[in-house]
Amino acid sequence: MSTRLTWQGGSHEFHFRIGELRALQDETDSGPAEVLARLNSGFWRVDDILCTLRLGLVGAGMADGEARKIVDRTFEEANLYSMAMTACAALTARLVGNPDAGSEDEPGKPQGESPAGGTLVSSTDGAA
Repeated sequence: MSTRLTWQGGSHEFHFRIGELRALQDETDSGPAEVLARLNSGFWRVDDILCTLRLGLVGAGMADGEARKIVDRTFEEANLYSMAMTACAALTARLVGNPDAGSEDEPGKPQGESPAGGTLVSSTDGAA
């Protein structure tokens, strides 16, 4: 599942195939879920951000050299917090997906229904 994000580096597709996920793991010495947890918590490392963005661009079809140039240029021009949020969004799209998005495999399934056909639970003000 790829996702298009508009961020400080422009508007780009991001995608993580198995090769990019393994490279992220190797380059950060952490599993993809660990990287995502750090990005979500605010306790990220610089390479969590840079590697996630670069590999997400590569996974979506960009040449590694071009992806590296965009990420490096953006690193010099943007603040790291905003880059961390972009990296988080890109990796979340791959690891978690969007449960409200329709699936090409299930064209007749209403949006908002879980992939297993279960019921989504939402809280209400009157719930104890």
